Amino acid sequence: MDFNALFKNINSGTIDNIYLFYGEEDYLKQYAINLLKKQIIPPEYEVLNYQVIEGNKATFDDIKNSCDTIPFMNDYRMVLINDFDATSFSDKDTNQVEKLLEYLKELSSSTCMVFCVNGKIDKRKKLFRYIDKNGTSVEFNTLNFFQLKKWIKKYLSDRKKKFSDDALNTFITNCSNRLIEIKNELDKIIDYSGTMKVITVSQVNAIVSDYIQNNIFVLVDGIGEKDYFKAMKAMDELITNNEPVLRILSMITRQFRLLVNIKLMTEKGYSFKQISKKLRLPEFVTKKCINQCKNFRISDLEKLMKLCLQADYMIKTGQFDEKLAVELLVFEGCA
Repeated sequence: MDFNALFKNINSGTIDNIYLFYGEEDYLKQYAINLLKKQIIPPEYEVLNYQVIEGNKATFDDIKNSCDTIPFMNDYRMVLINDFDATSFSDKDTNQVEKLLEYLKELSSSTCMVFCVNGKIDKRKKLFRYIDKNGTSVEFNTLNFFQLKKWIKKYLSDRKKKFSDDALNTFITNCSNRLIEIKNELDKIIDYSGTMKVITVSQVNAIVSDYIQNNIFVLVDGIGEKDYFKAMKAMDELITNNEPVLRILSMITRQFRLLVNIKLMTEKGYSFKQISKKLRLPEFVTKKCINQCKNFRISDLEKLMKLCLQADYMIKTGQFDEKLAVELLVFEGCA
């Protein structure tokens, strides 16, 4: 089940006995937990009917004792096993998983049990297979570009705000794809924009951190200097921060396209102020790009643009894995 279907079920009152939440998007996992709790437990009875067990310390007896407790003046008792790790759980006692599986078959209908796992999960494990078949398992992946756009628009709309089209594209380009980080940046922009309903590019640029663009500059510098390790270090940092590879490729392509235009305009005698005005770039960005152009000839940039298009084609036709295609682009660019 995907998370949208989960939210729809919870909001409609379709509640399962056992849930397994896993994946990289922690903000959505926490949202799902809070939504479920809000649906089945009135706030005045939360203290008595909601319990969190830390999964890295939990034993089978801890889980059983908590789940066996009868709800107080409510239909449900909710038990969250947070940061659950089936491997470390079984390390405490090799029979613990088997005991847990047997217990789940007899779990009281008044207990809503939620296993929350950090990151990926081994889908071959018995526990996953059982919950996937008899309960609800949901993988919370980081959102793709279109999901992210939709989520951002709704978050702002709920607060009577919206981005201009350019501001939205600028924001997505310069932000992480982790929702908790995006939410924090959006909250800062909302405060900064004051009473204005439509958020502009200048307001985004004034608030949002530009670590992605900075890493792209370093990556392109590495290619211009024929320094493969410098370029790959910048790319690895972006990937470590969960930036989608296709977005990284898009940013690299955009940067090379920008350098082609600036290189041609510089050769025609345009000043950096004229270039900034014509390309609608902040002057400090234009200066950085002019300096970066010194490492490239027009023929180099044209070759790199072709490599970018080739990488994009190989990814979209399934000929290469995303990461491998961009690594090959960096390697060939540095050759």
